[in-house]
Amino acid sequence: MIKKFCEIIGWLLAVVGIIAGVWVALGVFFTGGLLQMAAGFCAFVVEDIIIGICKVLFFWVPGLIVALIAMLIGGIFLEWSL
Repeated sequence: MIKKFCEIIGWLLAVVGIIAGVWVALGVFFTGGLLQMAAGFCAFVVEDIIIGICKVLFFWVPGLIVALIAMLIGGIFLEWSL
């Protein structure tokens, strides 16, 4: 019974981790990168434009970190189910 519960929790954490990682990455991409670049273009602030470009180029990093942490915890639960 506990093994089945651990397996369900493990898979659930892995799937939720991937979804949360995509959500965080898209949030950084749109709100962090694109909006900061648009504000920089309107005010002609080069620093805001460069930081916005960097956020757009590396938007996947925080999402990957969130997904990997959740998948790692899910993998621990899956190992307990064996």
